[in-house]
Formats: sequence, structure tokens, C-alpha cells
Amino acid sequence: MGNYIYKSEDPEGRPSDHDWDRLIIRADGTYDLVEGGPTKPRSEKTGVWNFYPGDPPIVDLDHAGYPIEIKRNEVRLLIDLDVGIWYAKIR
Repeated sequence: MGNYIYKSEDPEGRPSDHDWDRLIIRADGTYDLVEGGPTKPRSEKTGVWNFYPGDPPIVDLDHAGYPIEIKRNEVRLLIDLDVGIWYAKIR
């Protein structure tokens, strides 16, 4: 549960499709996902989330699964590890 922001390992600090991406996972089993940026229209999705234990454990947002990784005291919901993008929990 908590608030997450989009993170990328891309070293360039240029505007992207994801500047406004925010994910809120609530204790009541619902989520709110806002996506978009200067180069992509804003969209908002709401729905139900589930947690599936395993190796790795997974957070599922209406059938879109995000493996969970804890790295350097940061909780990450992995979007695509091959290109280095994830949602990071805001502290």
C-alpha cells in the first residue's frame, strides 16, 4: 500500500511520457493510476488490486502484474526491469 512514482534508469533528464505517472494503492483494495506527461495525454485508471506471495511477490492491478523488489531501502513495483523502469514507493 502507499503512494508510488515512476522511476527510470535513463540518465537524461528530459521530459517524457511519464512525468505525471503516480500510483496510489489503498488499504481498501482499490488503486488509482495516473499516467501521462508533456508528450502524452493524461489518463487515469482506477480498480482493484491484489497481492500474490511468491518469489518474487506480485501486486496485481486488474490483471496487470508488477513484481515487488526491495532495493537499497526502496520498495519497487517493477514495470520492465530490462529497460530499468519501475514505480518507487514515496516515503
